Amino acid sequence: MCAGLAGFLADHGFDCWVLELRGHGQSERGHVNADFERFAMFDVPAGFQAVLRATGKEQVFLVAHSGGGLVFVMYLARNPEARERVRGLVTLASQATEAGATLRGRANATRIMLINNL
Repeated sequence: MCAGLAGFLADHGFDCWVLELRGHGQSERGHVNADFERFAMFDVPAGFQAVLRATGKEQVFLVAHSGGGLVFVMYLARNPEARERVRGLVTLASQATEAGATLRGRANATRIMLINNL
């Protein structure tokens, strides 16, 4: 989805970058034991700064999908000074919590899905 959307936006004149979290999507790192906290603390600022440096722009407009949207929101919530560099943010299908990170979380998510299907 991300590459397709980026291709569409690029075809319509937008400068697009696809940032993959370590161990996800097309990432060359393979599986890593990282979580949303680490992604928000380390991966997001590294990618964010790399795009700003490469483009020379003062602001970016972010479009993020799923967990990528969640970690950008987490980063911006914890680093309010970074918001000055963001012209806008759209998240697509981004969860609000890491509900399935633990056995208890997965059980609760499963319970909710079962109840919703009754």
